[in-house]
Amino acid sequence: MWIRVTLGLAAMLISGVAQAKDLRGADYYLPKCKSIFEHREQVDVAAGACLGIITALTDLSPFFETPFKFCPPPQLDPATAMLMVVQYIEQKASQKLKEPFIGLAIEALQETFPCKK
Repeated sequence: MWIRVTLGLAAMLISGVAQAKDLRGADYYLPKCKSIFEHREQVDVAAGACLGIITALTDLSPFFETPFKFCPPPQLDPATAMLMVVQYIEQKASQKLKEPFIGLAIEALQETFPCKK
């Protein structure tokens, strides 16, 4: 239950900032996430938010239930997870860029780190 509240609060935080432009979409976050790897001296707040979203998702993953469940290794570096999300969105979800970034990040992490049955 509290996971839904946490995800809801994260979504509200992101959507609360969005007034003139939709700041929830992957089309907004993808270039910001990539900027961390490409231009470290030009990283802005949104790039930090991207890393924060990925870190929160991987840290909270043990508490997720289906359909949000994924199982990353405990030693996963947040920057590595973010790179995997960026690559997934570019390679497999480029037609979904208007969808919320958090949803695509979960989708990417689920495909990258499926739970063993």
